[in-house]
Amino acid sequence: MNRVLPAFVFSVASLVAVGARAGTFDGTGYASVTGPQGGFEYVRLFPGDVVLSQMEHGLLTGAFANGDYATEYAIDDTYTLVRIDTAIGLVTPVGALAGISDASHVSLAIAPDTGLAFALVAQSPCTSSVLYAVDLVTGATTLIGAADGCMQSMVYAPDGTVYALDRGNDNLAMLYPDATDIGSIGFPLDDSDTLAFAPGSSSLWLFAFNPDIGTNALYAVDVSTGTTTLIGLMGTSTPITAVVLGGPLPDAIFAGGFDG
Repeated sequence: MNRVLPAFVFSVASLVAVGARAGTFDGTGYASVTGPQGGFEYVRLFPGDVVLSQMEHGLLTGAFANGDYATEYAIDDTYTLVRIDTAIGLVTPVGALAGISDASHVSLAIAPDTGLAFALVAQSPCTSSVLYAVDLVTGATTLIGAADGCMQSMVYAPDGTVYALDRGNDNLAMLYPDATDIGSIGFPLDDSDTLAFAPGSSSLWLFAFNPDIGTNALYAVDVSTGTTTLIGLMGTSTPITAVVLGGPLPDAIFAGGFDG
């Protein structure tokens, strides 16, 4: 049975708190958290703040492919590609990611126009990052190339622009079509911090564990400057990792009592 998360006070209302800049968001958010008894939990942050399943391994990063929000693809802490049923949290291993191990940071991003998947791996010591193509059916990897910088949380915007967090200087970076540091996030970044776009939205969000305030928080990110605006606190001191934003819940689930 799904368990409600009493610690999470964050809700979908926070996502629309920035008014016209954010537009209307009526979707879902999923993440990985450390469980209260150890182990890991796959959670739906909103709507409902619900634990969907217990997991043996934590998730490092995740993404949706081709507008299918019933299935999340993620990389766990053994560097294995997994597939997750977002209705019940069932995790199915796809395959080990060859050539990826002992990384400082790993991020999975899937191109919105082609459905092609890529993993960006910041190697230890964290001075460079390596890009791989990832086969979502088998988990097989193909080396694409390397770039300078310790990059975390690569994400595609709906228009195909690729962003990431530069851990070397706590900046927002653009990786494609141009490679450049955009500007400072404004506080020290944590290993769990995740950039995310809601489906079809040009608004960039940062789900971050802010060590200055000792809790998880949601920020709006200005993609032209890197400047962040605090939207709300998420009510727990345990870092939330691998946040992904998806489409609305199916009508059948709403009929059970959720209304967004």
